[in-house]
Amino acid sequence: MNYTMGDFMIRIKNAYMAHRTTVEAPYSKASLALAKILSDNNYIKKVEEKEVDGRKQLVITLLYTKRVPGMQTVKIFSTPSLHMYVKRHELPKKVKELGMHIISTSKGIMSDEQAMKEGVGGKLLFQVQ
Repeated sequence: MNYTMGDFMIRIKNAYMAHRTTVEAPYSKASLALAKILSDNNYIKKVEEKEVDGRKQLVITLLYTKRVPGMQTVKIFSTPSLHMYVKRHELPKKVKELGMHIISTSKGIMSDEQAMKEGVGGKLLFQVQ
């Protein structure tokens, strides 16, 4: 089965919609990087690695504030068949209502704020609110 980063983000969004406390996803370096970005920006509580039947899994603990999910929506910009790239000066401006953008750069997967600090552009992956 082909597993994408989009599937990882949608799993988290669906778990929030179902009011779950945790969600499991197959392990990959990209998924772990995404989870750490979400954790650092208070969209999820924490991420842990565990092994089930010889395969690594990520266990994501979801964050609720007064029963309100930490993540409301996820917009996917780049898909396996369509890639959307942004240059460093084209990065979306940080506006609280728009949430955070996640970008895949030559220096790794990072938030839009971190990419602006690093001065790099890349493939625009997601917008998270």
